[in-house]
Amino acid sequence: MAQAELVGAELPFHAQLTYGALTSSATSSSQPGSISMEASYSTNNALATTDSTPQAVFQYQPLDPSIREIRLLNLTPTGDPHSDLELSILHTPLETLSFYALSYTWGSPQNPREILLNGIKLQVRVNLFAALKAISLQLDAPVMIWADAICINQNDCEEKGQQVKMMTDIYRTAKQTLIWLGEGDAETDALINAMDVIGSAAFTTGIMKLGEDGAKKWPNLDPEKADLRKAVQKLIRSTANFPILPLTDLSYREWFSRVWIIQELSVAKTVTFVCGSKWIDGNNFIAAFKFGYYWFANEFEPLKNTSGWLIFRIFKMALVLWKHWSYLRTMVQRNQQNKLSIPNPRAATTLGTRKMITPLEFDTNATSSSGLTLMQHMVRGFTLSVGEPLDSSEPKDRIYAFLGISNDRKELGIVENYKEEVTYQHIYAETAKALIRQGNLDILSLCRSPTSEQIERDSRLPSWAPDWTKRMITPCGGFKADGLFKASDGMKDRGPRLEPATTEWNVLAIDGMFVGTASKLGTPWRPSWNDSFDYRAAHVLFQEVEGFVKESGSQCTDTQKQEAIWRIPIGNKEMDSFGQPRRLGPGRGTAYKEYVQMRNLAAKQHKLGEESLMVTQNLPSCLGMLKDMYDARPMLTDNGYVGVCLDCAEEGDEVWILRGAHVPYVLRKSGAGTSRLVGEAFVYGMMDGEVCSTGAALHSLQLI
Repeated sequence: MAQAELVGAELPFHAQLTYGALTSSATSSSQPGSISMEASYSTNNALATTDSTPQAVFQYQPLDPSIREIRLLNLTPTGDPHSDLELSILHTPLETLSFYALSYTWGSPQNPREILLNGIKLQVRVNLFAALKAISLQLDAPVMIWADAICINQNDCEEKGQQVKMMTDIYRTAKQTLIWLGEGDAETDALINAMDVIGSAAFTTGIMKLGEDGAKKWPNLDPEKADLRKAVQKLIRSTANFPILPLTDLSYREWFSRVWIIQELSVAKTVTFVCGSKWIDGNNFIAAFKFGYYWFANEFEPLKNTSGWLIFRIFKMALVLWKHWSYLRTMVQRNQQNKLSIPNPRAATTLGTRKMITPLEFDTNATSSSGLTLMQHMVRGFTLSVGEPLDSSEPKDRIYAFLGISNDRKELGIVENYKEEVTYQHIYAETAKALIRQGNLDILSLCRSPTSEQIERDSRLPSWAPDWTKRMITPCGGFKADGLFKASDGMKDRGPRLEPATTEWNVLAIDGMFVGTASKLGTPWRPSWNDSFDYRAAHVLFQEVEGFVKESGSQCTDTQKQEAIWRIPIGNKEMDSFGQPRRLGPGRGTAYKEYVQMRNLAAKQHKLGEESLMVTQNLPSCLGMLKDMYDARPMLTDNGYVGVCLDCAEEGDEVWILRGAHVPYVLRKSGAGTSRLVGEAFVYGMMDGEVCSTGAALHSLQLI
């Protein structure tokens, strides 16, 4: 029997008792947690097939949803890595047998592998075959495993919908969830060994008590976490060479970007990560990954810190270069090869979700978590402020994967439906309506794609339903929960209300107040997120905003106009000490000083008319807020309001504040009393409920 390569995990099959070959309990079912192997081969439970010959096609028998029936795989030991993989499959009520759940990615359908299922050949994808084979090599006796690709009849849409609805309970009921990251090699073997040691120490230190944005704030944590910061810094000092590059490579593996793994990871009782022949306890893995971010932030903080005397900054930078010269040199080489050198932020967000769903596992002082809403899950999963969006081959799964772990599922009333006649466009529209009913009108701000990336929305979707299959960027005005703006504050009967006048799936009925019509539009402002800052384009933005403000007439006093000129280009926001956007106060502080410097630099660059080296590091707030106003253009309404709208807006479009919305929205008349949503807007003097004092009437609108 092959020797198991086990790394500090509470592994299945009694592996926690020995570092030798894995063992499994096949004792009487009267013993707690054991599996009755007789039931595995019962003719009443096993699936029937049309033929017993090796050439037969495997036939699924229907499950009984009335008793919450599932299928389980009986995986037998495989001592030889080149031998056939043999499994049997059985039906059982969910809570009857003890089993392990497998979390993995389906991977490419190319070059499938064959397994024997109930003695009949069945083709499965390469990644699932590799996962089952790796586990089987560690067994001394059969074990029960649930893997969706085999245990759900993927060709039966009705069954698929029923089983998907149960998946939260399946992973929550499983004794343990095994997370298959893929094949291993010498580098990943060494990485897992290091992560086990570092992760155990980091977990004991209490690193999981630090918030998701702690690495961004580092070392400026909240005062009450001073002792925890010192403990983490001590561990960092004792970790001279953290394997940051191997961790980076691992973090970009496909598992971290699959939409279903959020649920699988979040609700599991315990998790074990498996990479090749190496296994590691889930807590240690997550803690080590989190530590990697803090190690990187701590070691390279002098390279981004621009405060203090120049001589001290130069000294600190030189120290970093001396200490991490090998890493920095390798990073340059990797960049030349188009290989990333910093761990995937999407992986960090994915792993962090487990703490939000099961906080008591990481912090004994935490209170019971109420979880996240569907809206919160969708924002975390698909907006680019947290890395690349999650992915799935089935568009409907971008909604359904989060339903089971959303604390507002019952209120939303969304039901899984995989029938072909119900398109994903219908599902996206149904989801948008359900979220709006619950007060999430800010979902309208996600109904756009980055113009500068030339990504077009699905034309079959109504304009008010986000296209979750496309890349999304955090809205310029943020989300309602951010508390930046409250444009509809003061409206009668606050909160959106869907009128029952229409039952059409692609029509949204909602109320709003009219602000004005866009009469003049400026030049599109499309700052690059990766390239150098375009000062000449910024100069045009500043000049056009100032020109529109001067034309605005009597809507603003002279004092208000002076404020509007510099507040509008940055959306009336600034960056706080932790690098997060916040609403500007009434005075002229750091944000104003940075704007003046930026305006002068932009004017100089415009005058030069050619590229020249500019230092932007000393203007972090202004630079960050300007980039937040991406794909936008200055706007002047016919009644004198000035602001910024999306670059796809046109003259003649209308500006409305919809009931329950935190920002204004631009609408375009479409005929027959309907309008189409263009996108969010920032309108100076209309971001705090002022529309209610203008005497504007409340109108019923129909958006298509």
